[in-house]
Amino acid sequence: MTDSLTSDPVETKRAGGWLLPGFFVVGALIAFTGLMTAEAQEARGSLVAFTANWCAACRDVTPLVSEIGQQNGMNVTIIDVDDPAAPKRAKSFGLTIPGRDLPQVYVVQGGVSRLALDGASVGYGQTDAVRARLLKGIQGSR
Repeated sequence: MTDSLTSDPVETKRAGGWLLPGFFVVGALIAFTGLMTAEAQEARGSLVAFTANWCAACRDVTPLVSEIGQQNGMNVTIIDVDDPAAPKRAKSFGLTIPGRDLPQVYVVQGGVSRLALDGASVGYGQTDAVRARLLKGIQGSR
C-alpha cells in the first residue's frame, strides 16, 4: 500500500475492516501503515544523533538509536559531524555540532531539545548501558 487511502478490500481487511470505495478509516489505517500526521509525529518528537565515522562508540550507538526511535514512533536523524552539511542539518533542530564527547543524542520535542546521551557517559561496547540511558532520556521527555 503506497498511501493511507485505499479502496482495495484485501489491503484494508488487514487493517481491521472492510471499506467501500471512497471511504476510509483513519485510525485503523494509520496503525496499519505506520503513518502519522505531522502533529502526532511532533508530539512524539525526534532523536537526533551526532556521530562520526572515526568514532567506535558512535558505530555502536547508531543502530540502537534507530531501533529505539522506531520502537517509540520517533523520527531519527543521524548527523555525521564531518559532513559539510552537518551544521545546517543541526541548526534545523535548533542544535549546534558538538565539539567533543561523541556520540551525542538529543530528544527534540515541541521545539525543545534535551541531551539524552553523551559520549562522556558511555564507551565502546556498552550496549546495555546505552540502551538504558536512551530509554530513560526518551521517557524523561514525555
